[in-house]
Amino acid sequence: MVRVLFLCITCSSLVSCASYFLRKDCEKTNWFQHGNDVAMNGERLDSDDYIKKCERVEAKINYQDLDLGFKQGMGTYCKPKTVFNTGKTGKPFKEDMCDVPELKRLRMRYQAGLKIFCQPENAKIFGAKGGKYLNVCPSDLEPNFFVGYRKGRKVYLSGVISDKQKEMRSLDTRIDRIRRDRDRISYQLASFRPTKKLVMKQVQDASTGQMVNKMVMEEDERSVRMRQRMQRNMSSKDREVDSLQSRQEKLRSEVEQLNQELRALQTES
Repeated sequence: MVRVLFLCITCSSLVSCASYFLRKDCEKTNWFQHGNDVAMNGERLDSDDYIKKCERVEAKINYQDLDLGFKQGMGTYCKPKTVFNTGKTGKPFKEDMCDVPELKRLRMRYQAGLKIFCQPENAKIFGAKGGKYLNVCPSDLEPNFFVGYRKGRKVYLSGVISDKQKEMRSLDTRIDRIRRDRDRISYQLASFRPTKKLVMKQVQDASTGQMVNKMVMEEDERSVRMRQRMQRNMSSKDREVDSLQSRQEKLRSEVEQLNQELRALQTES
């Protein structure tokens, strides 16, 4: 933690600090595997967001490995078995990734996979697991698919909403505890009586304007450290509360969006 904080401090700004860590992450990437994964997702290298981010922070990218991995992935993506599984899992098939002579056969395999995916009994399981329907079912299968999908999706959304509300209540408890700790520290600080001692210091004489040695009362170093520690603890508690409240606001927004989708599904039923 200290090392991370030190690295962030040495960066000129929070943005440059984030760029530093992203660049390090990029340079640890297995670019052959990443290229393969991009192709298996039916995407092109020039549309991959991760590659673009790495390029923006001027990370070292092994483009040769990236290209080789992509070509291997593209070869696998365009095999009949892969295309069948693409349809079976409800994903779109990107025809432009494959050679034209094979397209007729691949389309047939994709449609065979879709027939399995688009069954109502599968639809309910798919929706309950949080799957997002990507409008892939044929028009003759889609109405019945939606019946099962809506039922499963409602189960999923209700569960996610419940989990997020539970987290919000947990955050409330944590915030209350932190605020009590802060109030306790604030009371200690308000009632704190610093220890003072006589020390010889050079001060400016009011009448002559010259610097003279004089005994003055000054707060003891140990007392100063105690007071500063309490002040730091209070600031730390404030930052912790702010962070937890920010998380709460994000959760509230997410819950509202999920509730909107749930209400829409209930209206359609």
